[in-house]
Amino acid sequence: MQRHQQQAAHLPTASSIIALHTDEMTSATASQISQSQTLDAQVEQEQACYDCLRRHAAAAAASVSSGDQQQQQQQQLLLLREEHIDYLTRRLRNLPASFSGLDASQAWLAYWSVHALYLLGEDLDDDIAASLADLLSTMQCPTTGGFGGGPHQVAHLAVTYAAVNCLCILGRLDLVDKPAMSSWLSSLHQTDGSYRMQVDGETDVRGVYCAVSVARLLNLPEFDSLFEGTAEWVGRCQTYEGGFGGVPGSEAHGGYAYCAFAALKLLNRTDACDCRRLLRWAATRQMRFEGGFQGRTNKLVDSCYSFWLSALFPALQSSLPPRLATLAEGAWLFDQERLQCYVLACCQKRTGGLFDKPPGSPDPYHCCYSLSGLSIAQHYLSGSDDRPEQSSVLLTGERYNQLRMTCPLHNIGLEFLPTGCGLSSSSAAPSASPDVNIVLDADTGFDTDLKAKESS
Repeated sequence: MQRHQQQAAHLPTASSIIALHTDEMTSATASQISQSQTLDAQVEQEQACYDCLRRHAAAAAASVSSGDQQQQQQQQLLLLREEHIDYLTRRLRNLPASFSGLDASQAWLAYWSVHALYLLGEDLDDDIAASLADLLSTMQCPTTGGFGGGPHQVAHLAVTYAAVNCLCILGRLDLVDKPAMSSWLSSLHQTDGSYRMQVDGETDVRGVYCAVSVARLLNLPEFDSLFEGTAEWVGRCQTYEGGFGGVPGSEAHGGYAYCAFAALKLLNRTDACDCRRLLRWAATRQMRFEGGFQGRTNKLVDSCYSFWLSALFPALQSSLPPRLATLAEGAWLFDQERLQCYVLACCQKRTGGLFDKPPGSPDPYHCCYSLSGLSIAQHYLSGSDDRPEQSSVLLTGERYNQLRMTCPLHNIGLEFLPTGCGLSSSSAAPSASPDVNIVLDADTGFDTDLKAKESS
């Protein structure tokens, strides 16, 4: 814990991030740096994030000068909790017409909103929870056993994963026809160990992860036979970079890497891949300036990867060989403070909702995965996979920003995990008095002498 406190003490604040890169941003224009469209876009994105951080630091400096303590508190890097709760609750009750194109993603919309509200500490009204459970129960196809994206739609593994996760949060897994589900999963299992997303559909690691996660949460008795040869197939999807592609031979990608390694972890087969190469690849996806993660090499930052990539670290660090385990003691092997800074300073809309990168428009998907990544960055879990324990909390800003914990393998609250699903619900509750480190100044959240830092 002492080592963790020393690390936290040296983490950069938002204004130090600005100071570190001011010379880079002011000494060269985009046209001087750029040699390609990709570099042009990167420079523009860094400038957008720089502007967000500078606005926060300038507002904090002004509030300190005024001596108004209430205003100082308002200018911290603050999670807009109530605004996000209002945004997500409205989306659960009444979707705008612009969402009509997502009719086949109704299960996803329910899961994204319900899980994000849970992380924010908002419990659903009983009538909303009952209505959602009833709606989701109508999405399980009676002829196949999988879930469709809406009632009377074709069963698909991705929306089956979303529906089962949502029902798990609602405490209504009893609504799932488990024998039918097991039969349907078996029909998607290919001879090489891979999984199709639907009958006659595409094959990739998303299908494997969704199938493994669903089978674990439902405690299907046929688990072992459902995944014969699967770990070996997933292992062949690891690329020369260290990440995972969707299928063998494809480019490494953050979402696919998460699906692949989380599946191997749930299968207890992390021996099927090179964990150290994956760790190196995942760590280099965190952007040096923005603090968030990119999904692929030479791509822009995106807040959804705050979860897809940060969630790799809890699973990876428990798989490291003993001689490397000391590197992972007390903190995750990515910059937790910088990731929180990116989400809080650059990805929140003042009226509610979170988006991928500035400037952007909010949506339930990015609300869910931005907050999930923020939760991973805030909470350090020690202990074994079967008995995780919260040992410390690292917050950017004030205690108000603290979210509930999420499971890095299933992305639902630890308290909802059934016994035997890969993480034990009996040990899911956090310790009564976790150590809390708040790494930004308690009054302002920033070093307020911004002009002096920018001119130095």
